[in-house]
Amino acid sequence: MSRSISGSAITITAGHYAATVLTVGAALGSFTCNRRDLVLPSPVDTLSHAFLGKALVPWPNRVAGGSYSWNGRMHYLPVNDLPNDAALHGLLCWQEWQVAHASADAVTLTSFIAPRPGYEWPLECTASYHLDPDEGLGVTIESVNIGVETAPYGFGSHPYIWLGGQPADAYELTMPAELVYTMDGNQVPTAAVSVKEAATDFRAARYIGGAALDHAFTGFPDGVWTIKVSEPSSGLSVELSSDVGYAQLYSADAIGRKALAVEPMSCAPNAFNSGDGLVHLAHGQRHRFGYALRALG
Repeated sequence: MSRSISGSAITITAGHYAATVLTVGAALGSFTCNRRDLVLPSPVDTLSHAFLGKALVPWPNRVAGGSYSWNGRMHYLPVNDLPNDAALHGLLCWQEWQVAHASADAVTLTSFIAPRPGYEWPLECTASYHLDPDEGLGVTIESVNIGVETAPYGFGSHPYIWLGGQPADAYELTMPAELVYTMDGNQVPTAAVSVKEAATDFRAARYIGGAALDHAFTGFPDGVWTIKVSEPSSGLSVELSSDVGYAQLYSADAIGRKALAVEPMSCAPNAFNSGDGLVHLAHGQRHRFGYALRALG
C-alpha cells in the first residue's frame, strides 16, 4: 500500500455501502451509501483537521490542565488544546496503525501505546471496521493492558455526520439523552443537569439551526440507544447506535459548521480527574467499545 499524509487508505464495500479507513489515527476517512456521503470525508492525501473520524485512545475529550492523580502520584500529559489548557483526545490520533487484516468488507488495524511520561501503562489496541449490506458500518475498538499495574482508560470516536452537502444548521436531530454537562470556561464539566433545563433537549426531533453545540451528554437508556440525524432537503438520514454511557455533540464551528460531530464515548470529559465513567483497566483486562452507523430509507 502506498503511504500519504494520513497514512494508507483501505476501502471496504458491501451492497450499497462503501467506507475508507485511514491508517493514521485508525480514522474513518469516508462512509457512503449509494455513493452519497454520510460523513465528512477526510482524504488520505490531506492533513486531517478537527480530529475527523479518529479513534480517541486512551481517553476521549479533555484532561483538564493535562494533569491527573493516579494511585497517589501526579501525571502530566502534553497539552495540545492550548485555548482550553487541556490534553485532548488521547495518544493515537496522529500515530500510524498497522493493518492486521483486510478483506472486501472488513479491515482490522492494530497499534501499541508505549509507556511514557504522563501515561505509563502499555496497551495493545485493535480497531475493526466491518460493512454489512443491510446494517451498514460496525466499528469495534478493543484495548488490553499488558502491563503489571492498573491503568486509567477511556475511549471515543469522532465521526462527523455530513448529509446532502449541507451544514449542521440544516440537520434535524433526535437523541435520547436526559442529561447534559454544564461546562466551565475551559470546557471542563461542572455538573450534569436536565437537558430540558439546559435547553439542549433533543429527545423529540428538532432542528439544530444556529445552536452552537460542543456539549457532552449522558443519561442514555440502558442497552443500545440510537441518535438520528436527518437532512430533509436531500432526504438523507443516518443513525448512530451504541451502548456506551456518554456522547459529545459538536456543531463543528471551528471548520465552518460543515457537519455535526457525534462522538460516542466510554467516559465523560475530564474523567481522568473526575472518575466519571473511567475504566480501571487491570493487568490482562480487555475493554471493548463499539458503535454502528447506517443510512435510513
